[in-house]
Amino acid sequence: MNTHNLSRALLANIAPPAPNMSKLSFCASNKVSKVSAWVDALHATQIPYTSVILYKALPEIHQLQTSPENRLAMLEILRPTTQNIIGALIDDALVNKQSSISEIKKATIVALSLQKSMLDGYLRCVYDFCNAKKLSAAVVPQLAMAIHRSITAIGLLVLKRYQLYTLPPSGLWRNLHSLFQIAEHFDFLATPVVDPLLVNAKAINIQRAYVRVLMMPTAKLNQLSKNDVQALYHAFEDWSAAVKLLSHRSDDNFYAVDLDSDHPALCKNRLANQTAGRIIDISFKHVVVHLTSLQQAQSHTGEIETAAQSNGSDSGITTSLANHLIGCWGSIAQRKQERKNLQASADLCIGLVDCHKMIGGGLSFDEFNRMGGLNVVESPLGVYPNDLNNAPPTARGKDVNTYRVTVQNQSTGGFCLLWQGDKPVRIEAGEFIGIKNTGKRTWSLCVVRWIKQLKHATQMGLQLLSKSPIAAGAAQEYDMGGQSPYMRVFLCSSKAPGEALSIITPNKPFSEHERLKLYDGDGVYSILLNECFFSTSIVKQFCYTPTDTAGTSAPPGRENSRTGKAQRTFDNSWD
Repeated sequence: MNTHNLSRALLANIAPPAPNMSKLSFCASNKVSKVSAWVDALHATQIPYTSVILYKALPEIHQLQTSPENRLAMLEILRPTTQNIIGALIDDALVNKQSSISEIKKATIVALSLQKSMLDGYLRCVYDFCNAKKLSAAVVPQLAMAIHRSITAIGLLVLKRYQLYTLPPSGLWRNLHSLFQIAEHFDFLATPVVDPLLVNAKAINIQRAYVRVLMMPTAKLNQLSKNDVQALYHAFEDWSAAVKLLSHRSDDNFYAVDLDSDHPALCKNRLANQTAGRIIDISFKHVVVHLTSLQQAQSHTGEIETAAQSNGSDSGITTSLANHLIGCWGSIAQRKQERKNLQASADLCIGLVDCHKMIGGGLSFDEFNRMGGLNVVESPLGVYPNDLNNAPPTARGKDVNTYRVTVQNQSTGGFCLLWQGDKPVRIEAGEFIGIKNTGKRTWSLCVVRWIKQLKHATQMGLQLLSKSPIAAGAAQEYDMGGQSPYMRVFLCSSKAPGEALSIITPNKPFSEHERLKLYDGDGVYSILLNECFFSTSIVKQFCYTPTDTAGTSAPPGRENSRTGKAQRTFDNSWD
């Protein structure tokens, strides 16, 4: 197979620094067998210790003066252990709440550096293979593997950066597009490559590996929780087969990619502002059809997971996640609200519990219930209201933590915030947030729409769910009589005549068409939940209809003595 006609510009895009080592210092050799023995001696279960050893050793692989065949063999030996270590470091950084900020930063830096070192090694293999005058038949599968591994390494690097809300390094997308075009030159796009890291298949071809990476930014993963990001990455393994790359332009396709750029796939209206190179359209039509069928199955089974048990790639796709993807790929929502640039300060409280306490006048939920005489139902904390004085401090209610941030801009749909320095708490996309202007009393409720981790600060976009909400409690009414314990909810009715009333609830266990007992601090009445028009993994927002005005309360939406009027200002086009 001849390499003379391959574009030198493509090779220049992936060219790593020239090798300058005659042997590897960590095993005092340049032989594959020595690398294998060294890996076997590593303590794979001692994650911090082994990660530091790999952090120092892996960069030497692409610096070693050796043949691409030897380098590829070394990387394949190192890959399983390295990927396990990277996964453990990322999981610990995301999950372990006992870790300090400095420990999390260190683990993050090491994990991303390990992944980048693996990518550099595979890119060196591709570069060296392609610089040979002629490829023998025995080497062709190795080049295909090196390209596939390089693309997969880029995908893993993008995945980890989405989970950590950090930006990809410059040149990464150019590397990806160049690898795709190199594979296209050698007619490798349809070549399947076995990969032990795959979850749902033993092998996928190079084009699917490439498309899988393109799908991540188009799915707006920075708006999702770390668990949803991981679930989608596994699902894209299968769904990539249904995504079409088209050389002809069509208005039916909302995304395209410039193969000569250092950009991911972009909406076409944004791509028009970039320097145009070789443009290909991306069609998600068949994936959207598949997601729509999952939604239809959900309407019959009650849970998408039930309908998806026969297909492993769909098992983590919840209703809200399917809705998110259909919104990303089925249409392009344009921002309708004008942004107002600000440099004002605001206070945040985080989570359902703290938001309810701040909006409810500083009362713990047990105290809130006791005001309404709701002492016959056990609270979600497992403490009866009349036992409140004997309850442990955590049940009586702790002081709410609030945090000072800067509001950079604001629209009718939400806020863009800047959190300087290290955040004292962990926040991810979908988190439930209360916000108020510093010095003011009225809170608004939002969810975190997206996060960008900057060098010395964090930027966040908040989507507004309700201004001036009313703290309330809700219990499910059972068909056979009785009711569930009361749970924290928020009323967010509107001043606009005829506009539907809405309520914010925890994600579980509430669902459409349920009857609830609602306590708003003044009295108890019944409501019927209607359409759920917004949901995350933490909260849902329903339209609702009052079914009676029993008790002492007025219909929802009236002036509340503690919180003022509720107002629904949700606009689902805000992004």
